[in-house]
Amino acid sequence: MIQHSRLFEIVRSFLTYSFKEIDFDYTKLTWVEQKHCTAEEFAELVRWLKDEPLRKTVKFADIDPEDGCLMTRDEFVLGVGSNAFTDDDGFGELATENQVSDEEIHPSWLVRPEGESGFNWPDWATHVLWYNK
Repeated sequence: MIQHSRLFEIVRSFLTYSFKEIDFDYTKLTWVEQKHCTAEEFAELVRWLKDEPLRKTVKFADIDPEDGCLMTRDEFVLGVGSNAFTDDDGFGELATENQVSDEEIHPSWLVRPEGESGFNWPDWATHVLWYNK
């Protein structure tokens, strides 16, 4: 069993180096090969992450039309793809048709350097409320 302080160090390092890799393949040992932890520590980390998922309660509020620009998820993705929305322009919050959440989304989270989608949309997030700077 890994000591809690070592596990915390591994998790922190893992999240630091893998944050943008939302679809990270746990069967690959490239992270271990980079000497961030041993294969045994990595296997225990994977077991821990599967048994203890990081959960956050998402809060919702009614959308005020004056707050920002509400658009569908597809409209937002197209806007990011055409560079209409960038991190320098502002940020969004995930939303439904009628309510906005406290979950932010930034254009840079959507695209990885390889051009693949880098964001796992929650099922309920059908819209984005965009805030210009």
